[in-house]
Amino acid sequence: MTIDERLKVAVQQRDELAAAVQRITGRLEAANKALALVEQECRDKGYDPDTLDDILRTTQVKYEQAVTALEKQVSDARTALQPFMENDK
Repeated sequence: MTIDERLKVAVQQRDELAAAVQRITGRLEAANKALALVEQECRDKGYDPDTLDDILRTTQVKYEQAVTALEKQVSDARTALQPFMENDK
């Protein structure tokens, strides 16, 4: 390969990389805009986007506690109704 051919290949590769950088930069800008919109939606709903992980963990714990409490109430109700259910058969 001659030096002129090598130069042509190198310039073509450089141009392809420059175009790729432009596409990636455009996608990054779009992603940053989308992130800003989501963060603003969080703020509008009264949530700090920086503490969403903590909020999710706290909410998950409260949800698990509520389900456990419901399961206990259902079990207690079943136990209380068991004598009546046996007579119903």
